[in-house]
Amino acid sequence: MMNTLIKLFLNTMIVSGLVITSSIKPGLPQAKSCPLGTFDGFNCYLGPVPKTGFVYQEKSFYMKYDQCSIGKNDGLNCFLNVAPAGTKAFIYKNQFYTTPLRNQCVLGTFDGTNCFVNVVPAGTKAFIYKNQFYTTPLRNNQCVLGTFDGTNCFVNVAPAGTKAFIYKNQFYTTPLPLRNNQCVLGTFDGTNCYVGPVPKTGFVYQQKSFYMKYDQCSLGKDDGLNCLLNVAPAGTIAYIDMGGFYTTPFESGAPTSRTITVSSEGSGPSTLFTVSGKRFTPNRRVVVRITDDQFRQIEVSETVERSGSFVSRRSVASCTSGAGLTFTAFEDDNPTGTFANVVVTSCP
Repeated sequence: MMNTLIKLFLNTMIVSGLVITSSIKPGLPQAKSCPLGTFDGFNCYLGPVPKTGFVYQEKSFYMKYDQCSIGKNDGLNCFLNVAPAGTKAFIYKNQFYTTPLRNQCVLGTFDGTNCFVNVVPAGTKAFIYKNQFYTTPLRNNQCVLGTFDGTNCFVNVAPAGTKAFIYKNQFYTTPLPLRNNQCVLGTFDGTNCYVGPVPKTGFVYQQKSFYMKYDQCSLGKDDGLNCLLNVAPAGTIAYIDMGGFYTTPFESGAPTSRTITVSSEGSGPSTLFTVSGKRFTPNRRVVVRITDDQFRQIEVSETVERSGSFVSRRSVASCTSGAGLTFTAFEDDNPTGTFANVVVTSCP
């Protein structure tokens, strides 16, 4: 998506406050009334809207931050660190902390009381011998867990100072008590483990992980709050329609947004629905999507006329009296866009 946006949208660049425009949409006539973008027959098309794209005050095209100055981008936020097993992450006076470890697991993971080692495999019987974990083998002396020692399956030995035991068909050891509070992450401050200062947008997730929100831009210019992508020329209006960034042609007034209307004839499954669209891109394919109450979908493809209109007629087998239907229409190059033209109706 971002590579496409770079090619389609950022072919228009902001340099020292000047707008430089190159061809964005080959194949469509470039209208003189479009100082930015490409004329699509009604308005000026700039490019697809990024995942977090938006228009501010009908003047500027933006997207939210989507990159990290520190940490790792996990697709939603910036992952900074994780609290060690047996500890809890928290924020105090704008500082990251974890609780200290009060018990230590040399083998396994601390569950708040003991050290969980492993689940006993199905079809085997677990036992402890000389503080060591064992299971009986399966047929042909096969060991699902551990290694065959000639009689049984040796799994592991409990560390010195701990005791091996079985609870609810799971292997455990007792933990090693710590003489002092221990910080696996951070430094002990006398009560907890100090990790570091919280970034401007830092937060803790489920007492387990340290995060911060995105604070950098993969596209556009960082204005201190968001990523500025472009500015609509004077005398035009910036807006979003069907997942695309647009401006109105120069001094043309309000945007001419795409619209659809739905009418029907008949009743029940034999009802014939007519979908009429206006102000779509001439000669482009349009997909009409019909979704019923069970989220079943029908899609019909039509070609937009030179006037920017289209008409599609279709019956819906699942149409029963009172059942809801949702009609949307989108141009075939943008099936996941934002649909301003959505009509919800009921079967007659």
